[in-house]
Amino acid sequence: MVRVILILLLCSLITSCEKECGGNCAEITIVGQVVSASTNQGIEKVPIAVYWQSSGFGFFNATLKVAKTKTNKRGEFKISKTIDKARFQNYYLKVETSMPGGFIDNYGQKEKLTEYINQYQPVADLRMMVYPEAKLLIKLVKNQTDNFNSFDVSYSYHRPYSGSGFASNSRLRDTILIVKTAADVYTRITWSKNYGPGQNTSFTDSIRCFSSKDNVFVINY
Repeated sequence: MVRVILILLLCSLITSCEKECGGNCAEITIVGQVVSASTNQGIEKVPIAVYWQSSGFGFFNATLKVAKTKTNKRGEFKISKTIDKARFQNYYLKVETSMPGGFIDNYGQKEKLTEYINQYQPVADLRMMVYPEAKLLIKLVKNQTDNFNSFDVSYSYHRPYSGSGFASNSRLRDTILIVKTAADVYTRITWSKNYGPGQNTSFTDSIRCFSSKDNVFVINY
């Protein structure tokens, strides 16, 4: 009797899988690591969530949760699930990583990190890089008398335009910009003046910022 019940349960599970996957059942394993860019060490207990995200727009952009977990002591995570491969025709898998406290991404944001899997693969290997946050004061000191049309400041620590920009005209006076940047790596700062069509001067320098101190960069212009 017990054997009959087990066989019936097994048949039920197989039928359920076939019904859910429509004959396209496949195993996918998502492995990854959340790493601090300054130390190259993994970060533990970071929540990870995987969703099916519809490729539609607006009201039709539906989300279905697939699985969730947390990183281990080495910052690693692993999720294995049986999915319907055919769903990739209208959906993609979205892997969301909650931002650890005191960290930012390579664009200076403190929101979730997101990776996308657009087609079926048996194993997806992801690496999420985060940066310890530091505060940077950019002091603009107006001590030059040239008459320019506009003045621009931008900064980055990972790739061009990973930070934000600031623009003004020659009426600008002494100003302090307070920005979020990455600790323990060099932040590149570029400032330029525009005097008219094709007439520009540009300068670039860098500063290494730290979370535990006041980081100040002075621009005389």
